[in-house]
Amino acid sequence: MEYGGDSCWFDIKCGKVKYLFYVTHGYGSSSTITGKLNRIWKVAETFECDLLAMGHVHELADFHKIKETVRYGQEIKKETMLLITGHYLRYDDMSYARTASMTIGKIGSPIIHLNDNKKKIIRIK
Repeated sequence: MEYGGDSCWFDIKCGKVKYLFYVTHGYGSSSTITGKLNRIWKVAETFECDLLAMGHVHELADFHKIKETVRYGQEIKKETMLLITGHYLRYDDMSYARTASMTIGKIGSPIIHLNDNKKKIIRIK
């Protein structure tokens, strides 16, 4: 895969199911989990995809956003997994995180499972 810049779109096919991902570096900062979740929520208002992954806010978290609409008289629900991609910041005496007074977020990277029979994404770690 070529370098995608700050953000990129890509499709992943798993069995017969095709997933659309939007991945972005992210922007801004927040010292609270609600502020960090608000960052990715704002991005999700603009882009419609199956999984939206974002970094930058130094946290590991996920949640699902469901939008409802009606097309041709039929109610449709569109689910997007919002995934904050984690971090590996050190919190020792002279670290960037401590100097910036960042809260200590969960360290690590997410692992997801893509269902190959029906469109469903689950974070397993």
